[in-house]
Amino acid sequence: MSSKSLAASVLAALVAMVASTSSASAQDERTLPSSAAVPPDGERTQSPREASDDKRHPVAVTLNPLGFAIQRYGMNVEVVPIPHHALVGNLHLQSVPAWIARTVSGYDQIKDDSGSSVGGEIGYRLYSGRRGANGVFVGGSFVSTPLAYPRLMNDLATVELSRFQANGAALDIGAQAIIEPGFTIGAGLGVMYLAYAVPDDLRRVPIGVEPHVFPRLLMTAGWSF
Repeated sequence: MSSKSLAASVLAALVAMVASTSSASAQDERTLPSSAAVPPDGERTQSPREASDDKRHPVAVTLNPLGFAIQRYGMNVEVVPIPHHALVGNLHLQSVPAWIARTVSGYDQIKDDSGSSVGGEIGYRLYSGRRGANGVFVGGSFVSTPLAYPRLMNDLATVELSRFQANGAALDIGAQAIIEPGFTIGAGLGVMYLAYAVPDDLRRVPIGVEPHVFPRLLMTAGWSF
C-alpha cells in the first residue's frame, strides 16, 4: 500500500470516529431528563408540590355547623406559627334547646330567662400538612362549657333552667383541608370529659343520670389566611 493510500485510510477513520462521537453526544442531549436541566442562575426550579407547600396559611378561622343543632354558636381560631404545630382556641354561646329540657325534666312548661352562656376551649393540634391547619390531625384541649339543671318554680308546675359552669378536657382526631385560595373544611371525632357537681338545690328536679363523658362529632368550615 502506498503512503498516499495509507494517509487516506487514516483520515477516513478519524472522520468516521468524530462523526460517531458527535452523533452519540446529540443523542444523549435529546434523552437527558428535563428535571436535570439547571437554570442559567444555577438555582433549581421548585416542583409543583414544593410551590404548593410555600403557599402557607398560618391562621384559620372556622365555624362549627353541627353545633347549631344544639344551639351552640361560636367560632374557632387556629394559629400555626411553624409547620405542623397549631394552637387552637374556641369561643361559643350555648343555649339549652327546649326539647332537650323537656325530655330530661319530664315537664312541658320550661322557663329559661338566662338565655345563652359563654363557653370556650384552648388547646393544641399536630397536623400532618405543612401549609397551615391542614392534613390529618390529633390534638387535645382544655374545656369550659355551661351546663344547666332543671328546678321547680313556686307554682310547682313550671321548670326553670339554672346554669353552672363545667370544666374538663377533650381529645380529638380528624382531618382538615385547605382549598386554594383559602377555603377550609374539616371533620373528626373526639371524646370529652367534664368534672362537675350539680349544685345542691332543694327544688332541683332529679334527672337520674349525670354524665361526665361525652362524644364529640366535629365539622368545621371557614377560611385560612
